Amino acid sequence: AVAVWDAIGHARGRASALHIAAMAEEHQLRWDAAAVLYEEELAIWRELDDAFGLATTLALRGGVEYGRGDLRAAFALE
Repeated sequence: AVAVWDAIGHARGRASALHIAAMAEEHQLRWDAAAVLYEEELAIWRELDDAFGLATTLALRGGVEYGRGDLRAAFALE
């Protein structure tokens, strides 16, 4: 799905596709892969100045750190 949004140049669509992919990785407890995808998504929301997308993704990114056992990082992100 990410490639489709890339092909048409739609940043919001790309961020949404990354979001779904990151959530899938997180549900499989693949913390590193989820973190990379969330970070990519965060960069897009920052570029678009989208406060809701940014806040939602930061909270989920914090959940990844919680899953990794890094509570300090989790609290800093959330």
